[in-house]
Amino acid sequence: MIDKHMLGIAIKNARRESHILSADLASKVGISRGHMSDIEMGKCCITVERLNQISEALEIPAEILILQAVTPKKSRHMRALSMLENTSPD
Repeated sequence: MIDKHMLGIAIKNARRESHILSADLASKVGISRGHMSDIEMGKCCITVERLNQISEALEIPAEILILQAVTPKKSRHMRALSMLENTSPD
């Protein structure tokens, strides 16, 4: 499952890297500035269609946004697993 908060962060980071204002992205996608803010803050779930609209407006593949939303959580789990493997029993 994709973490909506992490997806929002990925969208926000991609928007900032593209030097696009939130209001401008919202306009390109056809939603309100407030709704775009809610998406970026992970307050709401978005459809695949909406994700595709956002990714097209940002000129970045939706898959990249999804990977960025999934990778940090996986990395935390991998670090925790690594720590457990490196501990010796008492």
